[in-house]
Amino acid sequence: MLLLRKVFFYIFLIIYLIACPLILLYAFGFMLKPSSVEPIAKTGLIYLSTVPPGASISINDVPTQLKTPTTLQDLDPADYVIKISMDTYLDWSHDIRVTPNNASVFDKILLIPKKRQPKLLLDQRYEDMIPLKGMNFFLLKKSPALKDWVVYYTGSAKLYPLLEDASDYDSMTVLDLYTVDGSAGMLFYLNSDAGKRYLYVEPNQDKPFLADISDLFTEHPEKIDWDPAHPRQIFSFQKGYLNMIDIANKALYPRYITDVAGFGFYNKKIYSLSSDYVLTRANLDKGSPETLLDDKYISESLFANKGFFAIRPVSNDIILFISDKGELITNHLPYRFTDDGVKGSSFYQKNRRLLLWERKRIGIVNFLTEIIEGITFEKGPELLWVDVKGINIEQAFWAYEDSHILFRDKDQAWLIEMEESGPPHLDGLIRVNPNKSLFYIEEAGTLYYLDYISSKLYSLDIIDQQPLKVKEAKDKKKERLKDKVVQEQ
Repeated sequence: MLLLRKVFFYIFLIIYLIACPLILLYAFGFMLKPSSVEPIAKTGLIYLSTVPPGASISINDVPTQLKTPTTLQDLDPADYVIKISMDTYLDWSHDIRVTPNNASVFDKILLIPKKRQPKLLLDQRYEDMIPLKGMNFFLLKKSPALKDWVVYYTGSAKLYPLLEDASDYDSMTVLDLYTVDGSAGMLFYLNSDAGKRYLYVEPNQDKPFLADISDLFTEHPEKIDWDPAHPRQIFSFQKGYLNMIDIANKALYPRYITDVAGFGFYNKKIYSLSSDYVLTRANLDKGSPETLLDDKYISESLFANKGFFAIRPVSNDIILFISDKGELITNHLPYRFTDDGVKGSSFYQKNRRLLLWERKRIGIVNFLTEIIEGITFEKGPELLWVDVKGINIEQAFWAYEDSHILFRDKDQAWLIEMEESGPPHLDGLIRVNPNKSLFYIEEAGTLYYLDYISSKLYSLDIIDQQPLKVKEAKDKKKERLKDKVVQEQ
């Protein structure tokens, strides 16, 4: 009996001595391959998640039993062709290089339906769509006549006249329209039989707010802007100075700020660049002024002889300066990112990423990675250009957080899936009316556009929100359970 116990003891000891290192190696991502040149090999993995979930996965054209979301583990360092398939959706395929001890994460793969199903919203032709970023509505116009402008509310899918019971303006035509991102207010520059007029409007499904402020303009301004938090305080720029117009009190404050080479707003403050290139920030009443840049050498090298700059603070510590010719400067190294050509930009707050576009290309600046460890001098964020082979890009939007980019190039709407490794995926979504604006709502994942042939209003769901809502509900449930456990402890 004692001998038998010794036999079992040594058998289990041998098993332990062999199995324990193997388990530890496996836990740390190593694989034992006795027949290989390198008997102990470091492995990598690939994580795949799709919307919608439940897609099939093939590796190097070999089908697997796995479904998304899943992790492909214990992969030898090599190049793999990963294909994801699902009925009624286009195949997704990508060449992925697996490196030792690294994970390639593809957690926001959008599967594109084989047959897109645009939805007709309004069965009538429109000349153009006017988007208002950050709002739940946009404008549609049948003609330049103000009476032919309407407001479409995306939540209720209802159409309302822009001006109801405002016959005094029926005969006026729109010469220009000023809007601000995140603001419901809009200022119309109108032509009437009595001369040019300025009409401020805040659309409302019950009764819009109207204010004819023509008497408060002494001359036609070069620029108009306002703080979205204070839309009824308008600032007009002309001949190097700012006028402030208080719509509520119908008051004009001439030469409110003088010697201005640029201005903008953020968080209830006005930013202004003087003609000698000193950057200041103050409350809208000019109280509590702060000097943000007073270094003559830096400021002159950045702003001298460049004309007017639109100042666009996008966070508490990031300020964009965009010149009339499209030069982009920021307050972060390397300061100047482009010399000209920028047509628009969009900032994603959560991951501090800036999307910008020129006529033929799209760029991304990641402000999360600004200092490279081990380098003596601060490098700052880099501008990375995305190869989209554009012809005339007019609009671009972040989609599915900042994992995709939706953009309009001539008569086509495109979707780019941004990848951490390899070239981006570029999918043609829908043909749209050329030179007509798009309106995209990230929260709903819905694109609104005017049809290429009919100029009627359609919508297209870019993102299937149902799986995301289910995931969000599960995440919230997990958080509640965690909180409950913590409270019980």
